[in-house]
Amino acid sequence: MKFLIVVAALISCGEAAISCNVADANGDLQVTECAGAETTCTSPVKGAGFAGLSEQAYGCGACPADSAATCVECDGTDGEATACNALVAVTSFTCFDYAWSADDSAWAQTSETAGTCVVAGAEADIACNKPDTEATAEYVVPNAGCGGCATDAAAGTCTACDKDACNSAATFTLILAPLVALLLSVM
Repeated sequence: MKFLIVVAALISCGEAAISCNVADANGDLQVTECAGAETTCTSPVKGAGFAGLSEQAYGCGACPADSAATCVECDGTDGEATACNALVAVTSFTCFDYAWSADDSAWAQTSETAGTCVVAGAEADIACNKPDTEATAEYVVPNAGCGGCATDAAAGTCTACDKDACNSAATFTLILAPLVALLLSVM
């Protein structure tokens, strides 16, 4: 009888399957029991600057070799309601990029469609930038319009705003037109 109890105890001490977050067909994370002998879970990595998440899937198992820049792994949990590979929280917003037009000797939006900017954190601050009135052809628009002005930007070369797609040329024109009208009326 004691022998059977010991054998039963040894069998029950075998490794239990771990649980990891895995994306369902809609992309929503679901805590899922891993089928194999995995001991780790994987998740994507937030890219540098204003880049989005890496293509690494949330799932069971180890990260591929040489993937530290695109994959992170954590020790899986035994059948718990939450998994170690939690959702990587980011805030996405859009900003416009600008390029110098040699033909017009002026800055112009590079596209009618704003580019996507991604920052870490679920409630991160939105910031866009664009060339200002003193920006010459040598000026470089930081981060394709995503984020604030460069800390070393010369006065009058950059303006920043804090709303989604707030740095459009139309917004710039709406601010600039009344200013020009005021200056002309004073002259």
